[in-house]
Amino acid sequence: MRLEIHHWTPHHNMIVFSYLYFCEVNEIEFDIRMNSKISWNGAILYFHNETYFLDYSDDAKFLDNPENYNYYFKRSLRVSDVKGNVYPLNLQANYSYKSLLLLTKFKFKGLVNKANRIEIFRSLDYL
Repeated sequence: MRLEIHHWTPHHNMIVFSYLYFCEVNEIEFDIRMNSKISWNGAILYFHNETYFLDYSDDAKFLDNPENYNYYFKRSLRVSDVKGNVYPLNLQANYSYKSLLLLTKFKFKGLVNKANRIEIFRSLDYL
């Protein structure tokens, strides 16, 4: 299982912490990577040889072509766009779940990436 994001933004908090929780509960290796080819408001999850695109954009336009993925989850979705492999994106998780543990899961390059700085500092402030 692998999660790829452009860089860590507040838009990604729900998915990053949910991903950590899911990996812990199911004893799956946590693997998060930065990928500059992905839109800032998107994420790609690779799981069981399938790809899931998570589109956090508040725009009704798609960030990528849904046909490039097995499943495409979109936050701001028109009813007419729910077809084929396109589904609504709606999740809620405690965004501060084991924040210090989460930081230990990042590769060094992700921790020193300037673009991730704000969320790194927020994770350090666990009190």
